[in-house]
Amino acid sequence: MLQYYRREWYSEVAAFARRLPDFSYVDAILTARVGEYYPGHRYIWRAGGRIVATCTLAHLNSDDAWLHGMRVDPGYKNQGVATALTRQLLRVAARAGRTWVGLSTRHHSGTAPVFRIAEKLGMRLEGTYACDWYGKLSRRFPQPRLHRVASTYDHYRLLGEQGIFICDQGWYWARLLPGRRSCIDRFGFRLNGTQVHLVRHCHRAQGRQRYVSRTVNLYDWPADFGSFLAGLFSYAGGPRRGFVICYPSAWRGDLRRAARAVVPSLSPGRTCSLWVLRVYGRHLRASDGIAQIMNRKGSVR
Repeated sequence: MLQYYRREWYSEVAAFARRLPDFSYVDAILTARVGEYYPGHRYIWRAGGRIVATCTLAHLNSDDAWLHGMRVDPGYKNQGVATALTRQLLRVAARAGRTWVGLSTRHHSGTAPVFRIAEKLGMRLEGTYACDWYGKLSRRFPQPRLHRVASTYDHYRLLGEQGIFICDQGWYWARLLPGRRSCIDRFGFRLNGTQVHLVRHCHRAQGRQRYVSRTVNLYDWPADFGSFLAGLFSYAGGPRRGFVICYPSAWRGDLRRAARAVVPSLSPGRTCSLWVLRVYGRHLRASDGIAQIMNRKGSVR
Protein backbone atom coordinates (compact mmCIF):
# COMPACT_ATOMS: atom_id res chain seq x y z
CA MET A 1 0.00 0.00 0.00
CA LEU A 2 1.28 3.45 -0.96
CA GLN A 3 1.16 6.30 1.58
CA TYR A 4 2.58 9.77 2.00
CA TYR A 5 5.69 9.73 4.20
CA ARG A 6 5.42 11.30 7.66
CA ARG A 7 8.31 12.59 9.74
CA GLU A 8 7.32 10.39 12.70
CA TRP A 9 8.14 7.37 10.52
CA TYR A 10 11.78 8.41 10.09
CA SER A 11 13.17 5.83 12.54
CA GLU A 12 11.30 2.97 10.88
CA VAL A 13 12.54 3.93 7.42
CA ALA A 14 16.08 4.65 8.60
CA ALA A 15 16.27 1.22 10.28
CA PHE A 16 16.45 -0.53 6.90
CA ALA A 17 17.90 2.34 4.86
CA ARG A 18 21.03 2.38 7.04
CA ARG A 19 21.76 -1.17 5.92
CA LEU A 20 21.92 -0.04 2.29
CA PRO A 21 24.57 2.06 0.46
CA ASP A 22 24.58 5.88 0.53
CA PHE A 23 22.42 6.35 3.62
CA SER A 24 23.54 10.00 3.88
CA TYR A 25 21.78 10.67 0.57
CA VAL A 26 18.52 9.07 1.75
CA ASP A 27 18.83 10.77 5.13
CA ALA A 28 19.06 14.17 3.40
CA ILE A 29 15.90 13.37 1.42
CA LEU A 30 13.97 12.22 4.49
CA THR A 31 14.89 15.26 6.57
CA ALA A 32 14.56 17.96 3.88
CA ARG A 33 11.37 19.96 3.56
CA VAL A 34 9.34 18.57 0.69
CA GLY A 35 8.51 21.20 -1.88
CA GLU A 36 11.36 23.52 -0.90
CA TYR A 37 13.00 23.04 -4.28
CA TYR A 38 10.38 21.23 -6.40
CA PRO A 39 6.75 20.32 -5.75
CA GLY A 40 6.16 16.68 -4.98
CA HIS A 41 5.95 14.15 -2.15
CA ARG A 42 7.91 11.44 -0.40
CA TYR A 43 6.12 8.11 -0.23
CA ILE A 44 6.40 4.86 1.69
CA TRP A 45 5.19 1.36 0.81
CA ARG A 46 3.64 -0.91 3.43
CA ALA A 47 3.48 -4.69 3.39
CA GLY A 48 2.00 -6.63 6.29
CA GLY A 49 1.63 -3.40 8.25
CA ARG A 50 5.37 -2.59 7.99
CA ILE A 51 7.14 0.12 6.01
CA VAL A 52 9.29 -1.81 3.54
CA ALA A 53 10.23 0.83 0.95
CA THR A 54 10.45 4.56 0.32
CA CYS A 55 10.76 6.80 -2.75
CA THR A 56 10.30 10.47 -3.63
CA LEU A 57 8.43 11.80 -6.65
CA ALA A 58 9.47 15.34 -7.63
CA HIS A 59 7.40 17.40 -10.08
CA LEU A 60 10.19 19.28 -11.86
CA ASN A 61 7.90 21.32 -14.08
CA SER A 62 4.47 21.07 -15.68
CA ASP A 63 5.61 18.18 -17.91
CA ASP A 64 8.26 16.14 -16.12
CA ALA A 65 8.46 14.15 -12.89
CA TRP A 66 11.49 12.48 -11.34
CA LEU A 67 11.82 9.42 -9.10
CA HIS A 68 14.69 9.46 -6.61
CA GLY A 69 15.86 8.05 -3.31
CA MET A 70 14.18 4.65 -3.66
CA ARG A 71 15.21 2.15 -1.01
CA VAL A 72 13.70 -1.27 -0.27
CA ASP A 73 14.12 -3.24 2.97
CA PRO A 74 16.68 -6.00 2.20
CA GLY A 75 14.34 -8.48 3.87
CA TYR A 76 11.83 -7.87 1.05
CA LYS A 77 14.30 -8.20 -1.79
CA ASN A 78 13.08 -10.05 -4.91
CA GLN A 79 9.44 -9.83 -3.82
CA GLY A 80 8.31 -7.26 -6.40
CA VAL A 81 8.17 -4.34 -3.96
CA ALA A 82 10.25 -1.93 -6.08
CA THR A 83 8.23 -2.78 -9.19
CA ALA A 84 4.89 -2.26 -7.43
CA LEU A 85 6.00 1.00 -5.83
CA THR A 86 7.37 2.39 -9.10
CA ARG A 87 4.22 1.40 -11.00
CA GLN A 88 2.05 3.24 -8.47
CA LEU A 89 4.21 6.37 -8.62
CA LEU A 90 4.01 6.42 -12.42
CA ARG A 91 0.24 6.52 -12.04
CA VAL A 92 0.42 9.29 -9.43
CA ALA A 93 2.55 11.36 -11.83
CA ALA A 94 0.05 10.80 -14.64
CA ARG A 95 -2.85 11.96 -12.43
CA ALA A 96 -0.83 15.09 -11.61
CA GLY A 97 -0.71 15.90 -15.33
CA ARG A 98 2.92 14.96 -15.99
CA THR A 99 3.65 13.45 -19.37
CA TRP A 100 7.06 11.92 -18.60
CA VAL A 101 8.73 10.32 -15.59
CA GLY A 102 12.46 9.77 -15.28
CA LEU A 103 15.01 8.30 -12.91
CA SER A 104 18.78 7.90 -12.79
CA THR A 105 20.86 5.05 -11.46
CA ARG A 106 24.54 4.18 -11.42
CA HIS A 107 25.84 2.78 -14.67
CA HIS A 108 27.85 -0.40 -15.02
CA SER A 109 28.44 -2.88 -17.80
CA GLY A 110 26.42 -5.72 -16.31
CA THR A 111 22.77 -6.03 -15.38
CA ALA A 112 21.12 -4.76 -12.22
CA PRO A 113 17.63 -5.12 -10.71
CA VAL A 114 16.87 -1.44 -11.31
CA PHE A 115 17.66 -1.82 -15.03
CA ARG A 116 15.23 -4.73 -15.31
CA ILE A 117 12.52 -2.94 -13.31
CA ALA A 118 12.76 0.19 -15.47
CA GLU A 119 12.52 -1.82 -18.67
CA LYS A 120 9.66 -3.96 -17.29
CA LEU A 121 7.67 -0.80 -16.58
CA GLY A 122 8.17 0.57 -20.07
CA MET A 123 10.98 2.99 -19.28
CA ARG A 124 13.67 3.38 -21.93
CA LEU A 125 17.30 4.35 -21.59
CA GLU A 126 17.52 8.06 -22.45
CA GLY A 127 21.29 8.30 -22.16
CA THR A 128 24.39 7.64 -20.09
CA TYR A 129 26.12 10.64 -18.54
CA ALA A 130 29.11 11.39 -16.36
CA CYS A 131 28.24 13.68 -13.44
CA ASP A 132 31.35 14.87 -11.60
CA TRP A 133 31.42 17.05 -8.50
CA TYR A 134 34.46 19.19 -7.67
CA GLY A 135 34.66 21.50 -4.69
CA LYS A 136 36.36 22.76 -1.54
CA LEU A 137 39.66 23.31 -3.32
CA SER A 138 42.44 25.04 -1.40
CA ARG A 139 43.87 26.48 -4.60
CA ARG A 140 42.19 29.49 -6.20
CA PHE A 141 41.96 29.91 -9.97
CA PRO A 142 41.32 33.23 -11.73
CA GLN A 143 37.68 33.47 -12.73
CA PRO A 144 37.14 33.87 -16.49
CA ARG A 145 34.58 36.15 -17.98
CA LEU A 146 31.39 34.42 -19.10
CA HIS A 147 29.98 35.45 -22.46
CA ARG A 148 26.26 35.01 -23.03
CA VAL A 149 25.26 32.79 -25.93
CA ALA A 150 21.85 33.03 -27.57
CA SER A 151 19.79 29.99 -28.61
CA THR A 152 21.39 27.40 -26.34
CA TYR A 153 18.16 25.42 -26.59
CA ASP A 154 18.35 25.21 -30.39
CA HIS A 155 22.08 24.44 -30.24
CA TYR A 156 21.59 21.45 -27.92
CA ARG A 157 18.69 20.11 -29.95
CA LEU A 158 20.80 20.28 -33.13
CA LEU A 159 23.45 18.26 -31.30
CA GLY A 160 20.81 15.59 -30.71
CA GLU A 161 20.47 16.17 -26.97
CA GLN A 162 17.14 15.36 -25.33
CA GLY A 163 17.58 16.86 -21.89
CA ILE A 164 19.78 18.68 -19.38
CA PHE A 165 20.63 18.18 -15.74
CA ILE A 166 19.41 20.63 -13.15
CA CYS A 167 20.61 20.64 -9.56
CA ASP A 168 19.32 22.10 -6.33
CA GLN A 169 19.11 19.20 -3.90
CA GLY A 170 20.30 16.38 -6.11
CA TRP A 171 20.73 15.76 -9.83
CA TYR A 172 17.57 15.75 -11.92
CA TRP A 173 17.37 15.36 -15.70
CA ALA A 174 14.65 17.44 -17.39
CA ARG A 175 13.70 17.18 -21.03
CA LEU A 176 14.49 19.87 -23.56
CA LEU A 177 10.99 21.04 -24.49
CA PRO A 178 9.99 24.18 -26.44
CA GLY A 179 8.13 25.57 -23.43
CA ARG A 180 11.40 25.86 -21.51
CA ARG A 181 13.36 27.46 -24.31
CA SER A 182 13.64 30.90 -22.66
CA CYS A 183 14.74 29.45 -19.32
CA ILE A 184 17.43 27.33 -20.96
CA ASP A 185 18.66 30.18 -23.15
CA ARG A 186 18.98 32.43 -20.09
CA PHE A 187 21.79 30.23 -18.75
CA GLY A 188 23.71 29.71 -21.98
CA PHE A 189 27.32 30.95 -21.87
CA ARG A 190 30.70 30.56 -23.50
CA LEU A 191 33.49 29.78 -21.04
CA ASN A 192 37.08 29.88 -22.35
CA GLY A 193 35.78 29.23 -25.85
CA THR A 194 33.37 26.39 -25.04
CA GLN A 195 29.59 26.67 -24.97
CA VAL A 196 27.94 25.51 -21.74
CA HIS A 197 24.67 25.68 -19.87
CA LEU A 198 25.61 27.00 -16.40
CA VAL A 199 23.29 27.68 -13.47
CA ARG A 200 24.31 29.13 -10.10
CA HIS A 201 22.71 27.91 -6.86
CA CYS A 202 22.99 29.29 -3.36
CA HIS A 203 22.08 27.04 -0.43
CA ARG A 204 21.54 28.02 3.18
CA ALA A 205 20.30 25.45 5.68
CA GLN A 206 19.10 26.08 9.25
CA GLY A 207 21.06 29.27 9.73
CA ARG A 208 24.36 27.81 8.55
CA GLN A 209 26.61 29.70 6.15
CA ARG A 210 25.65 29.43 2.54
CA TYR A 211 27.12 26.99 0.02
CA VAL A 212 27.43 28.28 -3.54
CA SER A 213 27.41 25.71 -6.32
CA ARG A 214 26.98 25.58 -10.08
CA THR A 215 25.52 22.97 -12.38
CA VAL A 216 27.28 22.81 -15.74
CA ASN A 217 25.91 20.94 -18.75
CA LEU A 218 28.71 20.33 -21.25
CA TYR A 219 27.72 18.92 -24.63
CA ASP A 220 30.40 20.62 -26.78
CA TRP A 221 33.87 19.08 -26.94
CA PRO A 222 36.32 21.70 -25.58
CA ALA A 223 39.22 22.61 -27.86
CA ASP A 224 41.44 22.56 -24.77
CA PHE A 225 40.16 20.57 -21.78
CA GLY A 226 42.86 22.03 -19.52
CA SER A 227 41.98 25.67 -20.20
CA PHE A 228 38.27 24.95 -19.99
CA LEU A 229 38.55 23.12 -16.65
CA ALA A 230 40.83 25.78 -15.17
CA GLY A 231 37.99 28.20 -15.75
CA LEU A 232 35.48 25.89 -14.09
CA PHE A 233 37.76 25.27 -11.11
CA SER A 234 37.56 28.99 -10.34
CA TYR A 235 34.09 28.10 -8.97
CA ALA A 236 35.44 25.41 -6.64
CA GLY A 237 37.95 27.32 -4.53
CA GLY A 238 37.16 27.67 -0.84
CA PRO A 239 35.34 25.53 1.74
CA ARG A 240 31.79 26.35 0.60
CA ARG A 241 32.07 26.38 -3.18
CA GLY A 242 31.86 23.74 -5.87
CA PHE A 243 30.29 22.67 -9.13
CA VAL A 244 28.75 19.62 -10.81
CA ILE A 245 29.61 19.06 -14.47
CA CYS A 246 27.39 16.73 -16.51
CA TYR A 247 28.49 15.50 -19.93
CA PRO A 248 28.39 12.43 -22.26
CA SER A 249 29.96 9.49 -20.46
CA ALA A 250 32.21 8.66 -23.44
CA TRP A 251 34.26 11.77 -22.64
CA ARG A 252 34.94 10.94 -19.01
CA GLY A 253 38.45 9.54 -19.51
CA ASP A 254 39.65 12.68 -21.30
CA LEU A 255 37.94 15.10 -18.93
CA ARG A 256 38.99 13.39 -15.73
CA ARG A 257 42.62 13.07 -16.85
CA ALA A 258 42.60 16.78 -17.69
CA ALA A 259 41.07 17.59 -14.29
CA ARG A 260 43.83 15.64 -12.54
CA ALA A 261 46.45 17.45 -14.59
CA VAL A 262 45.02 20.85 -13.62
CA VAL A 263 44.55 19.92 -9.93
CA PRO A 264 46.88 17.00 -9.05
CA SER A 265 45.71 17.11 -5.41
CA LEU A 266 42.14 16.04 -6.18
CA SER A 267 40.94 13.60 -3.53
CA PRO A 268 37.88 11.36 -4.15
CA GLY A 269 35.28 11.90 -1.47
CA ARG A 270 36.84 15.16 -0.30
CA THR A 271 37.36 17.44 -3.28
CA CYS A 272 35.73 15.34 -6.01
CA SER A 273 33.08 12.67 -6.54
CA LEU A 274 32.91 10.95 -9.93
CA TRP A 275 29.73 9.26 -11.15
CA VAL A 276 28.37 7.69 -14.31
CA LEU A 277 24.58 7.63 -14.43
CA ARG A 278 21.99 5.99 -16.62
CA VAL A 279 18.86 8.05 -17.23
CA TYR A 280 15.63 6.13 -17.83
CA GLY A 281 12.32 7.69 -18.80
CA ARG A 282 8.78 6.80 -19.77
CA HIS A 283 6.16 8.84 -21.59
CA LEU A 284 2.80 8.88 -19.80
CA ARG A 285 -0.80 9.18 -20.91
CA ALA A 286 -3.70 10.56 -18.88
CA SER A 287 -5.22 7.07 -18.80
CA ASP A 288 -2.14 5.76 -16.93
CA GLY A 289 -3.35 7.44 -13.74
CA ILE A 290 -7.07 6.73 -13.82
CA ALA A 291 -6.90 4.02 -11.16
CA GLN A 292 -5.20 6.25 -8.59
CA ILE A 293 -7.41 7.88 -5.97
CA MET A 294 -5.95 9.42 -2.82
CA ASN A 295 -8.19 8.63 0.14
CA ARG A 296 -8.65 10.67 3.31
CA LYS A 297 -6.12 8.59 5.24
CA GLY A 298 -3.33 9.60 2.87
CA SER A 299 -3.13 6.29 1.06
CA VAL A 300 -3.26 5.63 -2.65
CA ARG A 301 -5.44 2.82 -3.94
